[in-house]
Amino acid sequence: MSRVDLTRHGVIEAHAGTGKTWTIINQLVLPILQGQGCPRASIGEILLVTYTEKAAGELKKRIREGLEKRIAEIGNQPEQAGLHSHLQRCLNDLHEALIGTIHGVCLRLLQSYPFETGMQFTSEMADDSAGLLACLRESIRKDWPQWGVDLSLLAESTRIEGDSGLVSRIIEVAKECLDPDTKLCTDSLAPGRDLGSIESDIRRKKELTEIIVRKLRENILTIQRLNENPLGLKEGHIEELTKVLKRWSGVLAKGTFSSKSEIMGRGGQDYLANKLVKGNSEGVKQNPLINEACGAYRDVCGSQELEEWIGLQNPEAELSLALIIKAVPEVCRRWREKKSREGLISFQDMLSLTNNAVRENQQFRTLLRSKIRFAIIDEFQDTSALQWEIFRQLFVVDAKDGFSPSIFIVGDPKQSIYSFQNAVVESYLDARDSILDPGCGSGDNVLLKDNYRSLPGVIDGYNSIFTYGQENGFFLSDRISYTVENQVGIPERKAAFSGQPEELSRPVRIVPLWGSSPQRKQRYARYVSSVISELKGRTVILPQGDSWMETSLDYHHFAVIAENHGLADMFLGTLLDYGIPASKYKQEGVFKSSMAAEFRALLSAITEDSSVSNRLKALLTSFFNYGPEEIDPDRELSAGGPLNRLFLEWKILVDRKAWARLFRSILTGTRVQERLIRLVDGDRKLCDLRQVMDHALEYLVRKQGSLDNLIEHLANLESGLEKPAGDQNLHAKESDRRKVQVMTMHAAKGLEFPVCFIVTGGSGGNKGCFRRWTGTADDPSVTEKNIRHVMPVLSEKSLARTPEASEKEKFAAEQRMQERRRLLYVALTRPKALLYVPMHLKNPANSETPWAHCELPSWAPEKDLTPILQEIADISLTDEKHPVCICSARTDTPVDSVPAGDKNKGPETDSDLTESLSKAQNRVYDALRQIGLPGRRRIQTSYSALAHNQQEPADLGGRRAPDHDSGFSSPDKSEAALSRLTLPAGKHTGNALHEILECAVSHEEGIGWADGGEIPEFLKGKTSGIIKKHGLTAGKTTEEVDRMTQNTLAIVKKALSISYSIPESGEIRLSGLGLNDLRAEAEFHLGADPHWVLGYMDLVFRMKNGDGSFRYFVLDWKSNWLSSYDKESIRDSIMISRYDLQAKVYCHGLHTWLSGLLGPEYDPSCNLGGAVYVYLRALEKDPCDPVWFYKADPEEDTTFVKHEIERYAGSYTQ
Repeated sequence: MSRVDLTRHGVIEAHAGTGKTWTIINQLVLPILQGQGCPRASIGEILLVTYTEKAAGELKKRIREGLEKRIAEIGNQPEQAGLHSHLQRCLNDLHEALIGTIHGVCLRLLQSYPFETGMQFTSEMADDSAGLLACLRESIRKDWPQWGVDLSLLAESTRIEGDSGLVSRIIEVAKECLDPDTKLCTDSLAPGRDLGSIESDIRRKKELTEIIVRKLRENILTIQRLNENPLGLKEGHIEELTKVLKRWSGVLAKGTFSSKSEIMGRGGQDYLANKLVKGNSEGVKQNPLINEACGAYRDVCGSQELEEWIGLQNPEAELSLALIIKAVPEVCRRWREKKSREGLISFQDMLSLTNNAVRENQQFRTLLRSKIRFAIIDEFQDTSALQWEIFRQLFVVDAKDGFSPSIFIVGDPKQSIYSFQNAVVESYLDARDSILDPGCGSGDNVLLKDNYRSLPGVIDGYNSIFTYGQENGFFLSDRISYTVENQVGIPERKAAFSGQPEELSRPVRIVPLWGSSPQRKQRYARYVSSVISELKGRTVILPQGDSWMETSLDYHHFAVIAENHGLADMFLGTLLDYGIPASKYKQEGVFKSSMAAEFRALLSAITEDSSVSNRLKALLTSFFNYGPEEIDPDRELSAGGPLNRLFLEWKILVDRKAWARLFRSILTGTRVQERLIRLVDGDRKLCDLRQVMDHALEYLVRKQGSLDNLIEHLANLESGLEKPAGDQNLHAKESDRRKVQVMTMHAAKGLEFPVCFIVTGGSGGNKGCFRRWTGTADDPSVTEKNIRHVMPVLSEKSLARTPEASEKEKFAAEQRMQERRRLLYVALTRPKALLYVPMHLKNPANSETPWAHCELPSWAPEKDLTPILQEIADISLTDEKHPVCICSARTDTPVDSVPAGDKNKGPETDSDLTESLSKAQNRVYDALRQIGLPGRRRIQTSYSALAHNQQEPADLGGRRAPDHDSGFSSPDKSEAALSRLTLPAGKHTGNALHEILECAVSHEEGIGWADGGEIPEFLKGKTSGIIKKHGLTAGKTTEEVDRMTQNTLAIVKKALSISYSIPESGEIRLSGLGLNDLRAEAEFHLGADPHWVLGYMDLVFRMKNGDGSFRYFVLDWKSNWLSSYDKESIRDSIMISRYDLQAKVYCHGLHTWLSGLLGPEYDPSCNLGGAVYVYLRALEKDPCDPVWFYKADPEEDTTFVKHEIERYAGSYTQ
């Protein structure tokens, strides 16, 4: 590129991957400091603004490195002594330089020049969200009654609190309207609609609802009589009748309804007559109840009351909308006055105060222009109209004061994607036009075209997408162009590109996906998983500056870039299900994590007015890890108890405000760190806890607040009423860096990866409580003035809207689609070597290229790119050198065409057991979320425990279920019998053995050592700690504890190494299986709608069949003490304890998993084994045969499970 002209203003427009940061350092900052092309400047005479603190830190680092390198090059040259001294001063003063975000720079200016800017000396930083919330609460108390708001009616008809409640919606819109360049549009509320008329409609609708429900209750009896006497009705008729009864019974059960479909489905008043009478004249003659039932249906569905009810549409939604429109200006006014009165300042105020000072105070403006000779604004495409106005007044407008500072804006309008943070792409476009205008001195225009990030084929591939001929181009705007003339170029390098392996030579890969939207996403997720597994370890060539480098692909070289968090989370779950290490990049939600909630519960138990209930809740958290059945309040919270002393110690620290000591005491006193680190996701939980504690400590010290203030603050962060600053809400975990990175397209900006998978189809909808667009107040299609508009809306389709609102919402949708195209540009330009792009299709056609002639998805974002990709796909088929190829969703092999009707079932690989189990678990969780049942599950560990939920002891097969936790299944509990035990009796021994075996099986070293090897040191240490933790060493001497540890390890080693005889499958030694063939503590879910049971299986393993397939088994460790462990004794123990019923539950769970995982290939006779029970105490004897086996019977097991869950669920269903 040519050198930037430093004697005038400049616009540096940089395509993605063209070295923007390098240009800022080496073409602007360092030449300015050295006086190359302009008079030499000091570091204090440069203003460098970028978008994030992280980017600012990186720029400072690069400048420091550049200065140090240049100083070293000059050395002791006498002729360069002056420059050496000058650069050394710049290096020393770098920490004082005006380098940072726009907010950080404005804050420094406000604090440095309080008189000129009107900044109060005692100003305190404030959070707009918290302040607006407090003002809203005050307004609800004082203003809303005066407005005539019926608060009781509002509470009945509208959700007020919560993430999507009225309060959060008002706060969200009010935050937007605090920006002085944002206007509130009220066109979404129909003319003539006010609070009084809307509330009147709500009351009338309530009256009509009661009348309709009464009519329904009277008329359902007629339909029920026909259902009981269905003479003259065929099977199809009865099904329709049943649907009506089901709908009406549901309404009667609730006593109300919210949509007409609950009353009349999708038909009209004659729906039932059309179904039962038409073509059924003989039946009508036989049974007069048919006409009576149709008349009853017509009496309800054709009533005037229902017609009036439907005509009222949705006054509840209108009430919320009217309150948002009325409350937002008042809340903003109150908050502005409060900030002015109390000397508070928020991030938004920094910009407003700076803008006012620059615009109105000529002395201040001249002072800054005299001090700042060069302004460099990075990521200018993400600036707001207000930010551009500040820079324009300072550096572009001729102030005729004798100073002429230069401004250089650096950015790319194609990457303007932060409208939700007030960024306006028109600000960049207007700034570019102003700076290049001859009236401003005809600024220098520099275009960075050469892409140093990506391989030539990747560049050619996405160039073919961006230059595809469309009206207004790919970016749907005549002000942002991407043509063959200005497209990104391929730089000349010292060495020629030798090319990738043949199978990777076409690096941009279109993946056609057919089916419904969920099917496409699931298939693509599985496809991505299989490609990552296939490519890991492959050697690829990547760009490295002016040359090339070979890289062996590891997991962290892959990125999945999705349009929104929902898609990202789905793909993250699929990758983990397939055993691929993956993590969410910049994953938000620390303050909504389980550890944040548990930490808040613990703090609530420490407060001055904490109740016994609060302390009991604290005992259930990870800090104490009590189970509900283990808590005895009189014992645990007694005045002299250890827990009470701990709470008293913490209260003293609270009174002293010794916050750091309090948090240290919580960590050490509860030993929560040791407990968390043993969990599967313990490192994540521990990291979350530390982040929350660090934030809490900072809050208490900075705000000088109380513990009650902190608890309220954490609750607001969890609910979303307060927003954490910066990156405080991001999960931080160092170990995630070596994993596949899953992220949103917004988070991907500025990053690069060797291989990228783009995930589209998840954005562009009309979600949110308002619409925003940029335009003038009079004409929304004119954007020069860059006024941002916010129009509150609600998503209910039945809500009446004005034509003006519809037109403006349409324009807002156009701007959203333009930003989506820019978002896609960001995503598509991240890869270095390989790029995968999905092509969404609904149904394939019968043609050689089915993607060319097919039905498109109905949702606009999913079909947005399809026409472009279809054309490119056709071109690539006839051009073997084209960088784009088509890949089947079954494999990653480029194909000439995809067979018509290909259902894209995804890769059908024989996944390891760990993958299978977690996939099944994830599927159940997804189903629970979809039907809203997660809160209705109860944790059970066995069938016996399920039976113990009854108010009366369960009689299972004529025998009473024993105490499952006792460790016994034999009546022999005499002292003589107990004295013979090597390990103590009771549940604690069983729990300890289970935990030790889980540690052994789950450890990354495997269990091969059990075959004659030495017991690993880690297991020795774990065993000692576990038996101590479970209280087995109480009152024991050191010698007795050592002997107990040795005996325990001997049992564990033998359990893992001896051969178990499994009927029809042969001998199996667990130590002979691989890590992928074992899964400890597998979680299972069973259901008989609406009841759900969750439990854990000690171990699941698989054995290979003769044909190479696998057979799966459940293994359950039993620590019961028996007087003898012969076959008959073990069988009696099984029957008395009813473990035979538990085995059915386990086998049914395993059968359900395999049915879903292996699909049509699943054959229970081949893949489903059964349940293996191993009696651990039998292993103390030699020889022994400690096994009882149950062979799975899918049909019988399923029938049993559903019957028993329904039978016993009544006492635990929530």
